[in-house]
Amino acid sequence: MSAIFGILRFDGAAVNPRDLERMSNTLAHRGPDGRKFSVDGAIGLGHCLLRVNDEDRFEAQPLHDGDLTLVADARIDNREELATVFGWTADECGEKPDSAFILEACRRWGESAPEHLLGDFAYAVWDARAKKLTLARDHMGQRSVLYHHGQSFIAFASSEKALWAVADVPRSLSMRNFTRVVVQDIGHDPGSTLFEGIRGVCGGATLTVDANGHETQRRYWQPHAGPEHVGRGLDHYVAAYRRVLGEAVACRVRRTAQPAALFFSGGFDSAAIAGLAGPIVRAQKRKLLAIVSGMPEGHSFADEGGRPQVAWCRRDMPHLDIRTVEPDMNVLTEGLPAALADVGHPLNLSKLLDIDLHRQAASAGVRLVMDGHGGDYTVNPTGNATLVHFLKTGQLCRFAAEFGAWRRHRRRSFLRATIFDVVLAAAAPRLRRALRAWRTQEQVDGLATPLTGEVLQEALSDGAQPRAPLKRLRRADKAGRSAIVLRTIQGAALSPASHIPSDCALDFTRPFHDKRVVELALAIPEDFDLIDGRARALARRALAGIYPAEFARIEKGYDTTAPMLGRMVQAKLPEIAAELERLERDPRLASYFDFPAIRRRLEREARRKVRRGQSASLTARAYLIARYLEWFRRENR
Repeated sequence: MSAIFGILRFDGAAVNPRDLERMSNTLAHRGPDGRKFSVDGAIGLGHCLLRVNDEDRFEAQPLHDGDLTLVADARIDNREELATVFGWTADECGEKPDSAFILEACRRWGESAPEHLLGDFAYAVWDARAKKLTLARDHMGQRSVLYHHGQSFIAFASSEKALWAVADVPRSLSMRNFTRVVVQDIGHDPGSTLFEGIRGVCGGATLTVDANGHETQRRYWQPHAGPEHVGRGLDHYVAAYRRVLGEAVACRVRRTAQPAALFFSGGFDSAAIAGLAGPIVRAQKRKLLAIVSGMPEGHSFADEGGRPQVAWCRRDMPHLDIRTVEPDMNVLTEGLPAALADVGHPLNLSKLLDIDLHRQAASAGVRLVMDGHGGDYTVNPTGNATLVHFLKTGQLCRFAAEFGAWRRHRRRSFLRATIFDVVLAAAAPRLRRALRAWRTQEQVDGLATPLTGEVLQEALSDGAQPRAPLKRLRRADKAGRSAIVLRTIQGAALSPASHIPSDCALDFTRPFHDKRVVELALAIPEDFDLIDGRARALARRALAGIYPAEFARIEKGYDTTAPMLGRMVQAKLPEIAAELERLERDPRLASYFDFPAIRRRLEREARRKVRRGQSASLTARAYLIARYLEWFRRENR
């Protein structure tokens, strides 16, 4: 993934080239194919190049054209459509990098340019005539652009480390924001980060700053149902599912200069991407590297029964090069400081696993990595709430038919299905949380945090809302739930690519977060989430012949690493307990974290031999957050 950076001063001083050079140096891992910056008085812009697609060989940023200067980290998908509007021939189009399309869009449409672009992008454009700098981010925020707006300048970059290379940018945690993250008050302040004085442009938004430092933010897109998909029938949604998701995958794979990779679990979502990529990679006479996180067969922590879905895909998708990566369990303990220093952000269990997956991809020579994240809340929902939906909307005959089929497929008794799949699914959120707490012996009502009582009460008094907007999800209908999740993702300052290790020259993207997929998903009625008692009904029909035949009857694909995460925590419980004792001896950490409560949770898991991924994640989350705070304070003394 390429990177952008720059500084605009509004105090009359010129930009110091040494500041830009230091910013460039911190982003060197994202510019293995070239780094360059330019300074023109009060404005300085820079670019670090990672070649991923064929057209990237023509990149030469910063790109200058008259009054406009642009730097971009981008993949533009609607190149042909834009070329027609711009009057460019096919030959001209073939020799133009994606940045040239963005620059021409900015010339024609100004600050509205992102509305006409399709793909993953973050860019900065300086208009010398209007004396304005505009920062823009793609619709769902798959690329990042962070900024610090000081009294005399604004600095922007693809990562906070590059911003810290500028002397006047503070290098400290915002404890208010950090505490809100700890209590899972997600989405509380779109664009906020953990760091003082650093914010991010939200997905689907632009930020414009003039020569006097006046800042204007504009939202150009919000997740919504695409009008062309609203009110259509089942046949339309089946055809649209395959066409739209297929195009989202194709746009990411067909122009790559090297083979692509996919984090692969064999679940419905990653298998959809793997199957839809097949015709493209076969035409390229390549393989799609499918990276599976797991233990070798026979290992004591290997998954019971293996992953049959992976085996089915291996059999029916010969274009896959499936490789299993064994996680480094030591990353939870002695290897954690190095991981934190490399990434610079708090890490949960799944992100720790991803470090090994990224390194496997990089070692194989690929430069593009995808995953199947996002399917559950876009076009591939699990359908767990659909039975209740039929009741609430008065579709009693449909409910009776689907309820009977649901029971047969899952081999559940009438009483069990009624209690667990209907009554409790429709029950009040408090009752469901209480049952979950009883079953796992964990307090998961949102107030069970690793904080001391004093810190927690201070956060609540400051307006923190634990697990918000998750509370709203329980009350919303399907479209409302999906929109809340998607808007929360939009508001995150950092993209998932921010956790790629610095020794990996990789681009990262999520096809299920494609604007086209989102607009289709929010138009699909909840009635179609469950058909003949089968969840993921549209996926099964749309991808018949692409999925292995067994996918027509299985109820749940192996789409989570949670069981292995639980085993990892179990394997490292003694070392984690010793680390917690050490952390508790730090008076500053002890005043913030409730270490006795964290230890009690660990001891309970040790006694019960808990291997559930959710329980392990709750335990490890408290430990990992404490380790991050310790590391950050030590590194920034």
